[in-house]
Amino acid sequence: GLILRCVGENPEGCWARGIRPRIVQAAYTLIGGALVGLAGAAFSLAIKPGWGRPQGCEGIGWIALALVIFGGWHPLRVALGAYLFGFLQMLGILLQDVFPTIPAQIFQVAPFPLMIFTLVLIHLGRNSKGKKLLLLRLLSGNAPGSLGKNYRQV
Repeated sequence: GLILRCVGENPEGCWARGIRPRIVQAAYTLIGGALVGLAGAAFSLAIKPGWGRPQGCEGIGWIALALVIFGGWHPLRVALGAYLFGFLQMLGILLQDVFPTIPAQIFQVAPFPLMIFTLVLIHLGRNSKGKKLLLLRLLSGNAPGSLGKNYRQV
């Protein structure tokens, strides 16, 4: 884990320690792609009720990126955010029976604006200087230092 974190934060420092950042990046990209492929296969074969029905992952792909930002690039916090989002979706399904006069679409769409609102709060906490948003600043994490930068081996 520390090698992967080091490659994400400072690949030049890893190279100085004798770690080859390109190989580590390629290996973890392959591992991540394989896990995503297995998850997609499991979802489409076991969870999705059918090919013709619109109940699947259509329209929620951006939630994965939002969960990574919500979790501050920390795996346990990302998992907690994923469970929270799943709980909100389940709660929306259960509340449809409790409040039959409210249209079902309101409950189905409710987790998405809540996620956007949470991302706005995290952004405000990350940019806050005072003590007002101290809790939000503690909840927000930082992206890896070399995110989006090409590594050139010299």
